[in-house]
Amino acid sequence: MKIAVFIDQDSLCLFYPTEEALKEHSVIEIVERDIPEGCPYWFVDESEIPTDRTFRDAWEIPEEWGAPDGYGSQYNTFEELDNAKN
Repeated sequence: MKIAVFIDQDSLCLFYPTEEALKEHSVIEIVERDIPEGCPYWFVDESEIPTDRTFRDAWEIPEEWGAPDGYGSQYNTFEELDNAKN
């Protein structure tokens, strides 16, 4: 499963879109709505996330992930996202 990893206030966060949401919206729409404005995010395979969460506060984005895939938007609803694109 693809998940989004993002950085908010110097904390690394994991974002798992629900199957229900994915039935109605693209993963891009979901992360743009739900990830805070300006927060960089990367799409990664869940297998790339360490399973040992003991030192989760020390996790960092690996260099091989490259530049962010995007940034959280200022929009809080799917309607706002749709209106901004039109």
